[in-house]
Amino acid sequence: MKHEAAYLEWCVASTAPFVRDWLGDKALLSTWSEELRELVHDHLESPEVIANYAAHCPCPGAEHADYMPRDVDLGDGLTVFAGIHFGQAFFVHVYAQTRPLHAGELFGAADALLETFAVFEPTAVRWWEAAQGDSVFPGERLEDLRLVVGHLPSILADGTPPDPRVRLVQESSVPFYDEYAAMYERFLTDHPTMRPLLNVEDREDLQACADVGALFRVLVEDEFAGVIAANPTTYRGVSAWSVREELLDTPYRGQGLAKSVQRALLARLDQNVSPLVLGTIYTANQPSLRTAFRVGRRDAGGWVTLVGPRP
Repeated sequence: MKHEAAYLEWCVASTAPFVRDWLGDKALLSTWSEELRELVHDHLESPEVIANYAAHCPCPGAEHADYMPRDVDLGDGLTVFAGIHFGQAFFVHVYAQTRPLHAGELFGAADALLETFAVFEPTAVRWWEAAQGDSVFPGERLEDLRLVVGHLPSILADGTPPDPRVRLVQESSVPFYDEYAAMYERFLTDHPTMRPLLNVEDREDLQACADVGALFRVLVEDEFAGVIAANPTTYRGVSAWSVREELLDTPYRGQGLAKSVQRALLARLDQNVSPLVLGTIYTANQPSLRTAFRVGRRDAGGWVTLVGPRP
């Protein structure tokens, strides 16, 4: 990584202004610096990480070095730090930039990145879209993953009374995992278009939430109605509570309960760990986005994946 200072400047500048106000640029820069150092360590200085990735995502003709992220000079003062990722197919992920893209640069930059990683025959490029300003990205996206962030003191100070139907029961383990997995399958059966976007949480991931006191059984009028969970994380320089799961079983969906359940969770999170809450939500998952916004969380930007090469 040759342009760390410029990358860090862009990382902070591309963070939503309200998040910068909540955290302060000094703290944000410190966390971003650590995050980029971890990225370099894991992907450039730890051969076993790349070897493991290559083993899970094999590509004929690709060598070890091809899987490693790198600086790509796109001209006119724009260099990006990018690497190959695998979803439904290989795509190029842009981790950081020396400056924002300007209008008219997108297709040329995408072509150059697809050529750089051509051995994988990638089909798309994923870019970060800042929350502020006019977007240089076209409206039609292969994928759009939004970062939704909230400030716990502000959300909880709005005077909304608790919903008397909803109660959260804190769990220290995951005795209901099989019931949870069955609820999840019922949800995906009812909403098959969500199956490629969502995955049931592993028992171990839910246990990690329980270990920090943030795994809850959701009761609606004293009936087991769902699961909600969170854990501390750092995402794009933002240290916050992350909503790992919010699931209501079939009989309890469509009743306006999701907002009350999520708000009840936020009231139980330890603000000494972080005063912020975040989550990533696909735009295709409109119910979850609407719930997050109704609770008081805000769109802080997102990853947009655009098909290439240029038409």
